[in-house]
Parts: sequence; structure tokens; C-alpha cells
Amino acid sequence: MNPNGKVPDIPSWSARDYGNRIGNWRLFEILDELKLPATILLNSAVWDADLVRDDLRAYILERLGDPQAVLVIDETSFRKRGKKSAGVARQHCGTTGHLENCQVGVFLAYASRHGHTLIDRRVYLPESWTSNPQRCAQAGVPHDIGFATRSQLAHDMITAAITAQVPARWVAADEAYGGREQRQQAG
Repeated sequence: MNPNGKVPDIPSWSARDYGNRIGNWRLFEILDELKLPATILLNSAVWDADLVRDDLRAYILERLGDPQAVLVIDETSFRKRGKKSAGVARQHCGTTGHLENCQVGVFLAYASRHGHTLIDRRVYLPESWTSNPQRCAQAGVPHDIGFATRSQLAHDMITAAITAQVPARWVAADEAYGGREQRQQAG
């Protein structure tokens, strides 16, 4: 606190610490009103995103699981002004339909008669990223991540879902993920 005791000394506190001291109580009040137990705080907990994905997938399949379900592959582009976020490069931005600075995420959704939700994700890293280990390290990209096309990322997520015994009968994606070639082979 400042010597006058009325406002926090912001330069001496990190934003995270200030938020944890002030914002958590509001969060706890809302969770109490909704009768939701609070177990961890995501902004201060150490967690493994893949383990969280696996736990969430199991939770989702208990509620939405259906052998007639469909796995849906799609991507989303996120416009970016800077160049430091993982995967940001001048590339086709599906959000705007133009070539611009953006980040691309490839997603796997699960759709059944009971509902639908996302169950996996990957960040697309262009070769300009994977060929520059220093840039990857600065952005927090694990050193063992190599270049993979968007189709390869989709294949990896589908394979992971099958390995995890996600019940589904179909996979749907647009032509960017190989539909044209498959139709030509089938015809």
C-alpha cells in the first residue's frame, strides 16, 4: 500500500498478484451463487494442457458420447499485429479472406445428437517458424515440435481421438483437408 494507505502501490505489485488479491473474492462469490465448487485458479496453477484436454474429453464423452457421432475438423485464423505469438506469419487468413499477418488454429469438434463441443486443438506453425529454433523458444514452443501441415495436424488429432476410443462414425472436414482427392479416388 502507499503511505496514505488508500490505493495499492501498482508498480510494486505485479498485475497477477493484484488480481489474485482483489479479483478472486468476486469470482468466489459468483461461483458460490451458482453453487459451483472452486478447485483451482487457472491463472496461478501449473497445468498441462494435454492432460486437461484428456480430462475434459472424458467428461464430454460421458455426456455427449454416441457411436453415431461425427468428428469435425476445421480451422480458424486469428489476425495478429505483432510477430511474437507462436505461428504468426503472413498467410491466408480465413477470417478476412486475405493474405495477412495471422495465427491459425486447427480444431477437432465432437458432434452427436446430444450436443457438440471442441475436444482438441493444434496451433499451425509455418516452416518459417519451425526452421527457427530461437524464435520458437522465445514464443514458448516446445523444442520437439516440428513442421506439420494443417492436414497432418488434423490427422494427428483424429488418430488421438481414435486411440482414446472416442465413439464416432464419421469425420467431416472441408476440401482443404483432402476431400477433393478422396472424391476423385472414389469417382
